[in-house]
Amino acid sequence: MASSLNSAVDLPSLNDMRETVRDHFGFSPCTWQLKATLTQLEGNDLLTLAPTGSGKTLSFWIPLLFNGDGVSIVITPLNVLGEKNVDELSLVSILAVNLTTSSASDRTFKEIESLKYRSKRFINKLRSVIFDEAHCISQWSGNFRPKYTDVGRLRWLLPGRIIFYAASAMMPRHVLNHVKSILQMRPDRTREIQLCNDRPNIHLLTLEMLNPAHSYHNILCVLRFDGNPLPPPFMVFCNDQKETERLCQFARSQTPSGLIRKLLWFHSGMSCNATTGVSPTWTAKGCSRLSKIFLMVT
Repeated sequence: MASSLNSAVDLPSLNDMRETVRDHFGFSPCTWQLKATLTQLEGNDLLTLAPTGSGKTLSFWIPLLFNGDGVSIVITPLNVLGEKNVDELSLVSILAVNLTTSSASDRTFKEIESLKYRSKRFINKLRSVIFDEAHCISQWSGNFRPKYTDVGRLRWLLPGRIIFYAASAMMPRHVLNHVKSILQMRPDRTREIQLCNDRPNIHLLTLEMLNPAHSYHNILCVLRFDGNPLPPPFMVFCNDQKETERLCQFARSQTPSGLIRKLLWFHSGMSCNATTGVSPTWTAKGCSRLSKIFLMVT
């Protein structure tokens, strides 16, 4: 066991971490997740590029088992991702709160200041600020979500011992460098973990459009909505909110009445209540077929 340079936390070995994670979460972590944890416990900033579904979120959580009852802040671009973290952490008895515009009440902030989320003195217990889907820091920081431009100011507001962790499925080098610049990640204390993004079950297919783009009939070349047979689970990404809704309405017009409610749209123009109502259907057992969302994330 050794001590990290920036805290009094003892650094466990990879084998010790693997056993602790197995005991707490019920499964064995990947070696890269343990190395990501060790990097954080050492007090270094971290950039992780790993495919969707590879377990980046677990690398946010594992340090909570070793950082002396510390607190982590996870910043996500979507409220549903924050809620997912809260739900999954509750399954392993780790308290968390999803702080959004609808939940940012005086009561919530008082609970954060109290013992409820593991902290008597919040800043003293804060260990890391984690940016999920970190490519959004670069790609959304213009007119769309200008506050992303200012997240680097946290460096001046928080003690220097607090590490920044940026994770994403894919960031081209120029985006990665932009994220590092905004977050003021110094080369001497920043580590990178990059996993291969090759997914053999994903391929590109190009089809000639035979109908005007505004008619939406071209999508019938790819997907059938008449229920015979049912299409596989799918998502369609659109360029704007109105197009998302129009395309979903078109698909519903081609769908048997008993299946219409399984076709949904989802975008940032929806109310908090609407998005909360839609998100559970992504994984609901009753929506396993013909149930995916015409999704436009903004």
